[in-house]
Amino acid sequence: MTIFDQLSSIDTSRTNWRIKVLVTRMWPSLSSSKDTQGGLKGYNMILLDDDNTHMHAFVYPENWKPIEKDMVEAEDDFMIPNHKFDFVDLSDLFALASGFENIESPEFSTDIIGVIEDFERVKPINTMFGEKNIVKFRITDGRYSHRVTVWESLL
Repeated sequence: MTIFDQLSSIDTSRTNWRIKVLVTRMWPSLSSSKDTQGGLKGYNMILLDDDNTHMHAFVYPENWKPIEKDMVEAEDDFMIPNHKFDFVDLSDLFALASGFENIESPEFSTDIIGVIEDFERVKPINTMFGEKNIVKFRITDGRYSHRVTVWESLL
């Protein structure tokens, strides 16, 4: 059995971490300068592990080749979620993105998937399992809008 380190335990104390993650986003960081490899400064990645912890990672081009062979595309791993999202106040978004360490372009480290509208405060409802608290709202990307109900266990 292979033991993996959790993203929440990673720090600068060593460099030989062994992680099992899903790369939920990956994009190149480009420079207009001709002194880099075709303008490539490196690769940005958002990693997600089975503890639902996500982390930004940046890999310089000269470091990509040695680790590329260790990157394995896994079959569906039911232990790692396919997606993760957080509700963040828009006014806090840039500060959150800027808080990522060693990030080349913090403004590109987050994705905004929508804006919450018609938010209704927590209210109790009676179910066959007893009283449960729910929150209702709409999430929209400006083109499409979806009604959402969040049940007690997700609050």
